[in-house]
Amino acid sequence: MRKFSRVVLLALAVLLIFPPYFSLAEEDQEKAAAFSKRYLTVTPPRDWKIEQGSVGGLVDDNCISYVQEDSRLGVFACPGFGREHNFAETRADFMQDEQFTRHAHCLIGKDEELAILLVPLKDDREDKQGAIFIVMNEESMEESVMEGGSAEEGDILQKAGPLLRLFTHFDWPRGLLEGKM
Repeated sequence: MRKFSRVVLLALAVLLIFPPYFSLAEEDQEKAAAFSKRYLTVTPPRDWKIEQGSVGGLVDDNCISYVQEDSRLGVFACPGFGREHNFAETRADFMQDEQFTRHAHCLIGKDEELAILLVPLKDDREDKQGAIFIVMNEESMEESVMEGGSAEEGDILQKAGPLLRLFTHFDWPRGLLEGKM
């Protein structure tokens, strides 16, 4: 069984790229903590667990880290707003990167080993609150296909689907978690 260490290193690299979205001013900490408790803390499905503590001090305490017990797949769920940005502004910043595409109200950047999803709350008409979900896979889709699986079976969003479906307050695009996009 592989260790989750390579995925953690990849997460650290991603978090170094996007630090303003994960660092909150003190006055926003209470708001982010309440958001995380209400919307980002779920009881993980079978074969998943919550990882306690931040990763190398880079992930804000308001981010929740979920990992599959076999340590091949991880999901970080973080508030998608910061001291200077509401969710709509954060999403607009990410939209400038050509790696991200818009699907309904959600913004997605994805490859075989990493997916970053910016997803708003369903009932937030002002588009001020949402979350950033970072899904990381230690085993790439190509390796999965080479072992006899299909490309569809190797999709990291499908693999993370049982966990992501539990975040019911978010406006997920139809078909995203079933691999129909």
